[in-house]
Amino acid sequence: MLNSSKPKAMHICLPVLDNNGLESAVSPHFGQAPAHLIVTDTGEVIHYAEKSGCDHGSCTPVDVLARFDVQAVVCMGLGRGAFFRLRDLGVEVFQTEAATVAEALDAYRARELALMGEDGLCHGHHDGDCDH
Repeated sequence: MLNSSKPKAMHICLPVLDNNGLESAVSPHFGQAPAHLIVTDTGEVIHYAEKSGCDHGSCTPVDVLARFDVQAVVCMGLGRGAFFRLRDLGVEVFQTEAATVAEALDAYRARELALMGEDGLCHGHHDGDCDH
């Protein structure tokens, strides 16, 4: 018998400022986002993970990604620690300037987003050290 199942959709995580599905505003920083939205590359919302009651560094969004088999992160910026943890997990990080999740997904599907490298990382969170 032939296996006629569709290929598994790719799971992508984006830091967001609100819970408006694909119209959620993309947060400028992965680790400092109030929430993270996990979607498929086809635009299905899988999970909304809100960070509440967390001090800086006490909640690690990277830990949530493994539970949902996330293969890519699309964000404006992130710190070195998150970048290297994601890389160690085999998660690709793409840089976007999109305002909404829908816009970022469109750019991702069109292969318009560049892979983030070490030169694009935030070096701290004081006095504008992040340029995004």
